[in-house]
Amino acid sequence: MAIHQMRGYRLALHRFYTTEKNSSQQIPYENKISSDMIGPPDPVSNLRKIIFRKPHNESDLERKYRKLRAEVQDWNHDFWTQHNSRFFQV
Repeated sequence: MAIHQMRGYRLALHRFYTTEKNSSQQIPYENKISSDMIGPPDPVSNLRKIIFRKPHNESDLERKYRKLRAEVQDWNHDFWTQHNSRFFQV
């Protein structure tokens, strides 16, 4: 992958994770991702979000595993966001 493409992906990931979230927000370059992509740390949860690659020939078991990984990641993000917010309020 060319350097300028990587910079574009990084910039898109940074914007994706640092802008206000809404339900219509799309993952950048979703069809062009060749491996899992790790974003910058969230300012509150301190966790790095991952965009999981979706292979074209993904089996049902692989799809289930990818979705479960994303679900666990979301749970961890919510937990640590709440925990760290309460911690810093005290």
